[in-house]
Amino acid sequence: MVVYPSNTINAYNKNGGRSTYTKPMGVKLSRKRPTELMRQELEFWKWLPKQGFNVDYIGDEELG
Repeated sequence: MVVYPSNTINAYNKNGGRSTYTKPMGVKLSRKRPTELMRQELEFWKWLPKQGFNVDYIGDEELG
């Protein structure tokens, strides 16, 4: 099982002007903002299916 870290990605996402790590900090962040994958993350998602693993995916918000 691979957990996609959408909460972390959203926290660092500066689209719209702020993130939880900018100064001033964004205190209310929408999940509707566009998000781009980091280069390393994109390489992982391209690499994983080629490894022959039986993998399921879940977003971290689904872990409740």
